[in-house]
Amino acid sequence: MIARYRLPWSLKRISFSTGGGTSLRDQLGFFPEFGKVEEMQAKGSFSSAVPELERMHEVLHHNAGATSPITLFVVRQISEAARLSGDKKKAESVLAASMEQLEEGPEKAHLLALRAYHSLVNGGELGKAEVDATEAVRICESFEGMHPDYLGLTYGLLGVTYSLQDGAHERVISGEAEEMLQMSTRWSQEPVAEMCAMNNLGLYHMYCDEEEGEPTHRDARLSIIEGNTMWEAGATVEKDKAAKTADEGEGEGAPLGAGTKEALAIWEEAMQGYKEEDNLLSDVDYAIAYAGVLTVTAQALKEHDPVRSTEVLSSALAAIDRHKEHVRARPMLGRILSLVAFNNMSASLAVTAEGLFRSSLDHLQVYSPYASHDARWRFEQALSLGGYGLLASKWEKREKDAERLTKESQALLKAEEAPFPFLFPDIARLDVVTSNRVKGE
Repeated sequence: MIARYRLPWSLKRISFSTGGGTSLRDQLGFFPEFGKVEEMQAKGSFSSAVPELERMHEVLHHNAGATSPITLFVVRQISEAARLSGDKKKAESVLAASMEQLEEGPEKAHLLALRAYHSLVNGGELGKAEVDATEAVRICESFEGMHPDYLGLTYGLLGVTYSLQDGAHERVISGEAEEMLQMSTRWSQEPVAEMCAMNNLGLYHMYCDEEEGEPTHRDARLSIIEGNTMWEAGATVEKDKAAKTADEGEGEGAPLGAGTKEALAIWEEAMQGYKEEDNLLSDVDYAIAYAGVLTVTAQALKEHDPVRSTEVLSSALAAIDRHKEHVRARPMLGRILSLVAFNNMSASLAVTAEGLFRSSLDHLQVYSPYASHDARWRFEQALSLGGYGLLASKWEKREKDAERLTKESQALLKAEEAPFPFLFPDIARLDVVTSNRVKGE
């Protein structure tokens, strides 16, 4: 358990916004362009948003200065919008140009954190992510007045980067990865930030804890695709028995590993901490984080308690479904629908499973720039395509569909690493306040 590392719930209400004053986003309301930008981003039209943001930046750069918080807020919006429109070069250059003009301090740490996040989600750039996250942590630790959520964010980025690298085994043995993720849960205060931090710490234990030198967990959907075998094929009686005994309280299914037990304890603590605060689910970013924790909980329980797993997954779907039209929510909705589709496929509900796979892929491919430019969600695309291909292969006259879907899945799996589904707040939009005092001053 991790409670000893974290602040009491009663103290966890410090806002990301500027201490009761007007937030930077609110201050930008006087720009007519900003309203247009918000509408464009809500529709996923990020390439159209970039020139509007650049015009705002030009005005702010001239009137407020290149290093003012409001100017840098727009810089972060430009970088994120450029990334989501596929312009990686612009996303990097706008951050680099601003960092060259900044002295060490909170704003520079924020830009470094955003660049580390971009490297993390781009796939194959973990070395760059580690360099930027390490520097961001160093800057944050040097300021006495640094907002706790900056510390939580940068520790989390570094911890996830450590966990995903090829040398993760050494990081696990040394305890560095776990230490950073523990620190992230300790310092994260805003509800979205804390939910993300606890999601990531639990995933570390589930995916990175080792028994006899072997990882304790991998996504079961990947095993199904590789084995060309549905979950319950050849074991329907045993699975039905496990579900029945778990439902009646007479026993359990497959035993849980030590890492999975620790992960479930962490996620249960996260959910219990905010169980009285259903109003938070009206916020899309909190709903994404909350649904994410429920989803990994359902995956961890799948073999041990399938009935409870199904219930938790249904709760995750309910939490995110209210935001199904929101561009940022679509990848998480696609992930949840994929898991539900695999469940239906394993229960021989083929027609329902096909509809769910189609819906999952709509959210992971067609409608979401967030999914297209993020290694986590491209991996989810691969799993949904592979599951759909497996389902089609079991039907007559669907051989061509099965072959096409399987090829698309394999191409993505070869191109992508298999990151665990880490979560972070919307770093580009974070708006926090610090006292800007260097330690020792």
